[in-house]
Amino acid sequence: MIYNIDASGRFYFLKTGQEISPPSEIQVEDIYPPQHLTQHVVSYNMPKGDVVKVKVTYSCHCYTHGYDEVKYPEESLDNSIVINDSRMRIFDKERYDASLNIPRIISNLQRYKVYITKPKLRLDRNYTTFDSCVKSPNGDHYRLFFTLKRNKGRFDGVRFNLEMYVESAYFSGNQINGMEYNFTSLLNNTLLGKEVTYKP
Repeated sequence: MIYNIDASGRFYFLKTGQEISPPSEIQVEDIYPPQHLTQHVVSYNMPKGDVVKVKVTYSCHCYTHGYDEVKYPEESLDNSIVINDSRMRIFDKERYDASLNIPRIISNLQRYKVYITKPKLRLDRNYTTFDSCVKSPNGDHYRLFFTLKRNKGRFDGVRFNLEMYVESAYFSGNQINGMEYNFTSLLNNTLLGKEVTYKP
C-alpha cells in the first residue's frame, strides 16, 4: 500500500483518497516538512567585516526519490509515502537520514569547495558541494546542489540579502564535473549582481 501526505499534513491512501491515521511507526512531522529543513536565515561573515544574510529553502528532493511506476511498481512500495511536489516523489529513508547533515553543511559552506555545474541553459547558475566525511556504505560522498540569487526581504524578523534554494542532496560518485569557485566570492558577486561564468 502506498500512503500519501499533502502539504497540510493530511495522511491518506494514494489510490482511494481515504483519509487515515498515520501508521504508528511513521512520525509525520519528521517527514513533511522535516523540521530540520524548514526555511531559515544563515549569516556569513565576509573578509571586510560585513555580514551577508541568506534565506535558505529546501526542496523535498533532499529526502525523496523520483516515482516511476515501471521502476517502482506499487507492490514493491509497501508502507512507502508519496510526497506531493510538482511531481510525485517517494520518501527515501537514506536521503532523509543523510539530510540531517544539510544545515551544518550550509552553515559552513565557506569552508567547503563549491563548484559551478555546467549550465543546461545560459541563465542557469547551479552549484554543488560535497562532504567527504558523510559517505554511503559504498564510499560515495554526500553532494548538495543549490542555486543562489539576489533578493532582499525579511524572514522571521531577520533581514536577508540573498536567497538560496537547495535543489537536491544525495550520495553520488566522487567525481565532480564543474568549475571550482570560492563560496565567499560567490556570495559577493551575487550580492553585486555580477554574472558568474562557467568556464570548462
